[in-house]
Amino acid sequence: VAAFNKAGIELKSLNLLSSGSIPEDTECIFIYAPETDLTANEAAQLTEYLANNGKMLLITDYNSSELTNFTAVMQEYGVSTLDGVVMEGAADRCLSGYPYYILPYANEKSEITKQFNNNSSFVLMPLAQAIVKNSDIRDTVEITDLLTTSDLAYIIQDSSYEKVDDMPNGPYSLAVSIEEEYDGNDTKIVWITNSEFITSQSDQMVGGANSQFLTSAVNYLCGQDISSSVNGKSLSLG
Repeated sequence: VAAFNKAGIELKSLNLLSSGSIPEDTECIFIYAPETDLTANEAAQLTEYLANNGKMLLITDYNSSELTNFTAVMQEYGVSTLDGVVMEGAADRCLSGYPYYILPYANEKSEITKQFNNNSSFVLMPLAQAIVKNSDIRDTVEITDLLTTSDLAYIIQDSSYEKVDDMPNGPYSLAVSIEEEYDGNDTKIVWITNSEFITSQSDQMVGGANSQFLTSAVNYLCGQDISSSVNGKSLSLG
C-alpha cells in the first residue's frame, strides 16, 4: 500500500457481491493474494470489465491454481499456472542456500522491467509459481514475459523439495504482462505469482527494486508516469 501512496494512487475496496458491478470510473482492479475463489457471478463481472478497456494488477500465491474461477478468467487471456512452487537450480539466480528465493531475469525490452540490469539490479521473487501460455489463444492477445528463471529451474509440490518429474523444465515465467487491442478496446493485465515480493523485508533485500517493479507495473496499467503524479487515482482493491 505504501508504494501506491507514494505514487499518488488512491485504493478503494470493492465488494462485487454488494456492488453488483465494477464502477465505470475504475482505473484499474488490484487483486492481492486471494485466498478464496471468485463466485461465478464475480468472475463474469471481472471478465466483462476486462473486455471493455479493463486494467488489472493480479498478485497471487501458490494456491492460485486451486481457484477455479480465477483460473478461468486468466485462461481467457491465454495463461495459467503450474501446480507447485518454483525452485531455481542456478546458484547465481537465487539467494545462497534458498533456491525458492529467486533472482529472476528481467525482460529489458519491456517498459515495466527495462530499468533492471540483469547483472547488478534484481527483483526478488520468493515462493513463486510458474506461468504457462496456452497454445490456442486468440491472435489479438499479446503475452510478454517480465521475470523468468534460468533453464535449471524446477517445480516442487511438497516439503520434500523433490523435483516433480512430470512437469515441464525451465525456464519459467514468474510474472507477465498481457495486452489485447480489439474493436477499440485496450485490455491490460499484469500478473505476478507471489505476494511476498511486496513486503518491506523482500524489498529491502534488493535495495528497493521490488517496489520499483510494482510502481512500473502500475504505471503501465494506468498509462502515465505515476512517479511524478500528485493527483490521486481511484483503483479498486479486490
